[in-house]
Amino acid sequence: MHVPLIDMHRKSEKLITSLGEENSKSLFNYVDSGNVNYPKGKKDDTHFNPVGARKMAELAVQGIKELNLDLAKHLVTDTE
Repeated sequence: MHVPLIDMHRKSEKLITSLGEENSKSLFNYVDSGNVNYPKGKKDDTHFNPVGARKMAELAVQGIKELNLDLAKHLVTDTE
């Protein structure tokens, strides 16, 4: 059907593997005990924290640009 595909599995796997087991934890929802939302702490290797979510968004933008999709002309640069 000629639908463009951004292989986020491949991209995220490459990023996580390059960071290694310990450093990749910085992308996921790891919270020490005493947190207001997680008093007992939380170790979640499934859901990304804000840093990880941003990295995944950056990979998606990279894929949009790599595929030269029309959407790329509507992307804006983060000014932060």
